[in-house]
Amino acid sequence: MILTDFFIRRSVRKLTRNSSVRPHHFCPLDKAKHILLLCEMHDLLTAEHCLQTLAQLGKTVIIVIHIPPDKYQDWKEREPFFAVRDKEHLSRWGFPSPEVSRSVTAFPADILIDLSNLDSYVIRYLMLQHPSTFKIGLKRPVDPDMYDFSITFDEDNTKKQLFDVILYYLRTIQAPCPTGESIKH
Repeated sequence: MILTDFFIRRSVRKLTRNSSVRPHHFCPLDKAKHILLLCEMHDLLTAEHCLQTLAQLGKTVIIVIHIPPDKYQDWKEREPFFAVRDKEHLSRWGFPSPEVSRSVTAFPADILIDLSNLDSYVIRYLMLQHPSTFKIGLKRPVDPDMYDFSITFDEDNTKKQLFDVILYYLRTIQAPCPTGESIKH
C-alpha cells in the first residue's frame, strides 16, 4: 500500500533537473532497432496499436505498463509487456523496487517513448532512470524539459493520435545515430 506520493514526486523533480546532463542523441526510426514504450493500464489499447505498428516496421518493442490494484484481475501476463504492479513492485513510498528498476533499465532502447499521464510518477521515475539517449514524450506546461523530443498536444487528442504524430516525426526527420548501433547493456 502506497502511503504518499510525496517522496517519489520529489525524486522525479530531482531526476528531471539532472536529465539535462545525460547524453542526448537523435535516432531516426529507420536506424532504431529497439523501442521501449512506457504507459499505463488504461492506455492498453494504444499500447497494443503501438506494438503492432512498430512490429510491422521490424522493430523490437518492449512495453512497460503500470497496473493499479483495481485492474490486477484484468491483466494477463504476455510478451513483450513488462507489468509494474502497485502492491508487488512498489514500496509504501511509491518507488519501484530495485529489481523492477534494474529490469527496466536493462531493456535496450534506441528510442524510449513515454505515453504516461502527468500524475504517473512511477512511469516518469523509471523513464528518467533509463539510459536511453533518445527519449520522447508529451510536453507538459508545468514540467521542465525532460525529453529529447517533446510534443505539445491538446488534451482533447488521444494517446493513439500522440503516438501517430511521434511516428510521423520519427519517419520524417533524418539524422544519423551517433554510433549507428543499438545501445549495448
